[in-house]
Amino acid sequence: MEIDNKIDELLSEIYRKGKCEIDNYPEKRDILNIMLSRGILGNSGGGILHIDNLGDLACKRGGWLKHLKKEAELESKKEAKGELEIENLKLQNENLEYKRTIREQNEIITKLEIKLKTIELIKAYWWVIIASIGIGIFIRKLWDMAVSYI
Repeated sequence: MEIDNKIDELLSEIYRKGKCEIDNYPEKRDILNIMLSRGILGNSGGGILHIDNLGDLACKRGGWLKHLKKEAELESKKEAKGELEIENLKLQNENLEYKRTIREQNEIITKLEIKLKTIELIKAYWWVIIASIGIGIFIRKLWDMAVSYI
């Protein structure tokens, strides 16, 4: 964190001046090298450094520390988004499983309703079935009696 504070101070100073000559900052050479390696500064050659894309972005965000804070917030949001996407996928899978179960249960209910209707029809018309059997038996006996007289 101490390094980030030094980077923030030095970046603000370089931003105000527009450029930086390495020879003007012998005591801050280590920090300048860190800034170069991180892409905050670029080397224009001849010992002159300029603010590079990352440094420019950090300056527009109000400094290096604010840039780091913003990046941490963005990373946190990305992680939260990833977690929400995973949770959403889990919920979608549960929903699909629920719908599949509902379909299976509806198929079972339909089959049971058909069986119930068949049983209800048999109950409603049992007398027709019994009467038909009785008439059949009666006709058979009449036929047998008619054949025995002949």
